[in-house]
Amino acid sequence: MSIDSSASIEITALDWVPDFARAYVRDIRPRSACEEIGLDYAEHLISAINRPADHFLFQPWGQVPVLKDGGIRLFESGAILLHLAEKDARLMPRNAQARARARSPGCSPPIIASSRCFSSWAMSTSSRRTRSGRNCGGRA
Repeated sequence: MSIDSSASIEITALDWVPDFARAYVRDIRPRSACEEIGLDYAEHLISAINRPADHFLFQPWGQVPVLKDGGIRLFESGAILLHLAEKDARLMPRNAQARARARSPGCSPPIIASSRCFSSWAMSTSSRRTRSGRNCGGRA
């Protein structure tokens, strides 16, 4: 459950972020997901000011995060979170109904990585019904 330079998963992040931009840089999401499930990952830190030219091969806009997992490369934090969530039921339920619900448009990927209880929430709400008979997880 730590940063390990020999880990098979590598997360590209910025080596420094100015104060005004910290809330907009999303590299913390996949790192938090890995930490939450105890999945080792390596960091590949790049300059926020002078991004290496080869970084644009993997992220067309030069942003972070970028994930490398064996032969798989992904960018965009939501896509990365869904990929990581497939590795552990604590991030993505294994029950088909609960998993479908977690992927539904009403549930955004940041929810998956932000709470350890999301999996149990999704599983418990798959059997809970409103008076109209629709599934209900606190959202109409």
